[in-house]
Amino acid sequence: VAVADLVTVYVLFGDGAPPYARDKQPPPEQAAAKLFLVAGSAQADDEPAQAGEGWRVGSAIEVADGRVGVVVCGADLFLDSATRLRLTDLDANRCAVRLEAGRIAADARGLFDGVQLVVATTAGDVRVTGTVFAVEVAGAEVDARVLEGSVEVPATAGHTRTIRATEGSRLGESGARRLGAAEVERDRRLAEWLPRDVASPTVLLEVSSDASPVEVVVDGVTLGPAPVTALVAPGRHEIALCAPGASPVREIVTLEAGERFERRYLSAPLAAAKEPEPGAGAGTQPVDAIAP
Repeated sequence: VAVADLVTVYVLFGDGAPPYARDKQPPPEQAAAKLFLVAGSAQADDEPAQAGEGWRVGSAIEVADGRVGVVVCGADLFLDSATRLRLTDLDANRCAVRLEAGRIAADARGLFDGVQLVVATTAGDVRVTGTVFAVEVAGAEVDARVLEGSVEVPATAGHTRTIRATEGSRLGESGARRLGAAEVERDRRLAEWLPRDVASPTVLLEVSSDASPVEVVVDGVTLGPAPVTALVAPGRHEIALCAPGASPVREIVTLEAGERFERRYLSAPLAAAKEPEPGAGAGTQPVDAIAP
């Protein structure tokens, strides 16, 4: 996979604009972290997690099955299934999380100016100033992989080393390795997200289904397994539900800024979905059969 492919992954389904159309100066409420995606089964402090909720210092997010996205100091962190991540520090100069289990992929290109992002693990800290990378905990081993930019990781004898785009390294070891195409694609898919302007009003999108398993796809980006709650930009979007052995079910919706838009898709072979009137709001939408 070419580096150029990695650089453009976040604008595949937009109008060609950068995914973060903003300056990188922190807003007055910089000390804020918020969930913007919850797909599948996840908890925050032992309570069901939902997009739009805040994330406070000391709190842990645990994903059983699915994917969670959280923005911390302007950086987007995506948690994979079987992952537990704790927010440990949040101030004007440093934002820190502790990866206790599993895998995260992060897009830190929107990280606020002058802020350092730290991902702490049992094998040492990964220090970031703006890049696209992944960190994975597997038992006693911790692996860092860089898709774009560079990160600083612990090496041997208390030293640190820098790993760069398309490189990976086991924390605490001296060498780096070239990433394989499968590794790059796996992390790229976890970090994939919709182009957006984080300073603009958003819509809380909630999608559920009585069929299982079902993947929810918005504008060509796989958000994760239903049920899904996500903060998305207002406007026209295509929602698709994909189930094994069945053709995808698609619906075009128009979302208005500040609203909460809820859809529950039924697996019964009913009439094809039609575009709702703007502001139609929550409801149950009959669609073509999801189940095979």
